[in-house]
Amino acid sequence: MYSPHQMVPSLPGEPFASTYDGKEFEKSGKETWDLTDQQKEFLEMDMVRHVLVLKLEDVDTAVKWNNEMQKFAEMQPYGSPINFSSDPRHGAGAGTEFKGNGCKVSRWPDGLGLGATFSQEICKRFGEVAVEEYRALGITTALSPQVDLGTEPRWMRVEDRYVERAS
Repeated sequence: MYSPHQMVPSLPGEPFASTYDGKEFEKSGKETWDLTDQQKEFLEMDMVRHVLVLKLEDVDTAVKWNNEMQKFAEMQPYGSPINFSSDPRHGAGAGTEFKGNGCKVSRWPDGLGLGATFSQEICKRFGEVAVEEYRALGITTALSPQVDLGTEPRWMRVEDRYVERAS
């Protein structure tokens, strides 16, 4: 089971808006890394331990929020740690979904562009950089790359496939 997409901090008007002690973030007096009411609920009541991160304000916030989430999870029965994951963040076309949100990370061609380079060295270097940047943000699982056939052109993952041309 996965959490809903997490916005850190969660601001009114953004997708998946949450509350802090029943208030919007700006009115709560909370820090950017404090847990939302909804995060506490899915960790405590639903025992969710796979958390999908959409937005992290900056590295400092990411580190402190990750630590707060882990601390809260460790206080629950069984003390199971959290696995933080993210969809692709490094695409140069950074205007859609996860690619336009959160901390600044390096920009690379999408999987389709990397595949078109026909360079294993470039793809390997991208992987090394992505791992370093994800780990700095506390992200332990990358929900990418895609090694699929792109048979439906409206599918948002077509650009993330590692092939030299669209199907």
